[in-house]
Amino acid sequence: MHVPTGQVQQDVQQTATATTNSGTSPDTRVEHGGHALHGMGHALIWDPGRPMVIGTDPDGNTTKTWSLTPFKIKGNHQVGRYFTFQSEPIGNISDIKHIWHIHPNGSDPSSSDYKAMSGWRKEGFTGNTFLIDVNNNRVTFFNKNILMKVDYNDFRRMGNQENIP
Repeated sequence: MHVPTGQVQQDVQQTATATTNSGTSPDTRVEHGGHALHGMGHALIWDPGRPMVIGTDPDGNTTKTWSLTPFKIKGNHQVGRYFTFQSEPIGNISDIKHIWHIHPNGSDPSSSDYKAMSGWRKEGFTGNTFLIDVNNNRVTFFNKNILMKVDYNDFRRMGNQENIP
């Protein structure tokens, strides 16, 4: 698992801060995320997600769902196996090094997260996927399973290449 460094790390932190600042509680916040390509010195930040939706599961329990559209940037989104940014192709999914998003509600990867990851792998993605839980200050690396969890502050220190006590 690779931890983003440099400007990509700063861009990841920007999305975590944007989620925290998007509302006054986990219920009022929206998800943010992004991705970074191999060799690109910065990340591509996705459009913010939609507000939390309250629903009911098959057993009649109340559910809360947050979501965002992966790879949607300034209204543009993926087209087939290629990605667009301001209507210009930027490469194949195999060119992506990191994909992440932010959960405002303190949860592990959802079934939708695992399904998306599986689809990206089938299309050639070989990089890292992680989510940041800003409610519990935790970063979870995952593919079809949870691979590792680290404290968000340690994740930031690793990305900034600082010593960790």
